[in-house]
Amino acid sequence: MEELREILEAKKRTLKGGAEKAALKKEEYRDLFETKSMFANGRQVSYGLYRDFSEISGNGHEYAECLIMISGRAVNLIEGKKVALEKWEILFINRFSSHEILPAGEDDFILRIAILPEYLERFQSLAGMDDIPTKFMISLLLDEEYKGEYLHFKAADSMQVRVLLDNMLDSLEKDAQDPSRFNHTVTALIMFYFLDNLPHAMMRQPSRYDNLIAMTTLWYIEDNYKTGTLTELCMILHLPMHALSRLIKKTLGYNFKELLQQKRLVKAVMLLCDTDLPINDIVQEVGYENNSYFHKVFRDKYGTTPRVYRGRYSKNRLIRLQA
Repeated sequence: MEELREILEAKKRTLKGGAEKAALKKEEYRDLFETKSMFANGRQVSYGLYRDFSEISGNGHEYAECLIMISGRAVNLIEGKKVALEKWEILFINRFSSHEILPAGEDDFILRIAILPEYLERFQSLAGMDDIPTKFMISLLLDEEYKGEYLHFKAADSMQVRVLLDNMLDSLEKDAQDPSRFNHTVTALIMFYFLDNLPHAMMRQPSRYDNLIAMTTLWYIEDNYKTGTLTELCMILHLPMHALSRLIKKTLGYNFKELLQQKRLVKAVMLLCDTDLPINDIVQEVGYENNSYFHKVFRDKYGTTPRVYRGRYSKNRLIRLQA
């Protein structure tokens, strides 16, 4: 704890020309985080360690915020919603959000990271421009439509995050001439970690993420019904299989196998009624390798064989689709 106090006091003396005050006033806090001074010399990420806050309010910034509770506890108001931050928990906040931190105690320390959009866009290019969880996370932090949103990670039990944060604090404590490059890297590693744990984050409206995953699943099946697998979708979404399976079932009411089978059967019906393809070719075309299994699931669904179904509905191109 004493080390944290020493870091904080050193930062105050540097920033305030030697002034030694017990706490930062509102005006000083705002000056400290005034954009031009925060991001001097081309920096895209700015860091600061704080204690003993007065109530601080703001109506959005040019940057996204990340708060890390190093010690103690702090209560945040994000567009009026209380979010309590405990030790080692991390909070990402949309840049358009009104945000207050209520007064903190003697042993409450917050590491605050301010991140410019340029850095987040560069991070997205590293993760992959078409990576869906990355797109969602960056949009949530930068886009006005997500005003009031946040990502709250309870990372107290993560040794990986603890090591990263310890290294960042060491860098701040040593106050090297240019610790920014090192801390830029640590910030990216922290974000990569949380991308992998995005389903476990708390949000103002958690249904937004669930719906994104549901729509992505349906798009994936639509485009890949012939060869698609749950394993491949997990890799695309960076989600463990058990977490993705639970999300799909919760939001869509069916598991992945059932959704894939529904799509394959609908496609099979269209080919039966709209083409003259042999049934064996249709079986292959919609992704089934076993003819007997295809005939079984088709009969279970439609109550008849593919051949009888074709004879009944193909004459007038009348297709009976059952959900």
